[in-house]
Amino acid sequence: ILQTGSFSHPISHVKHLKTEWQIGSENDFSPLILHTTSLTSLTSLAVPKFVLKEGNTYYWRVRFYDDNNNGLHG
Repeated sequence: ILQTGSFSHPISHVKHLKTEWQIGSENDFSPLILHTTSLTSLTSLAVPKFVLKEGNTYYWRVRFYDDNNNGLHG
């Protein structure tokens, strides 16, 4: 399970719309092993079975989107 902190925005009425999740096998994320955007998995994502292989190193990153569809790095 990937877990991130909560969404925050300097403007209090801005809401968390969706989260983009990426997992790569290299630190430049090329190639991507998983790339998904979710309206429900906003601060945690259960990585599906068989996506990751035991013993390998992976890198992950997340981007939050506000209700104006602006991307904010998490």
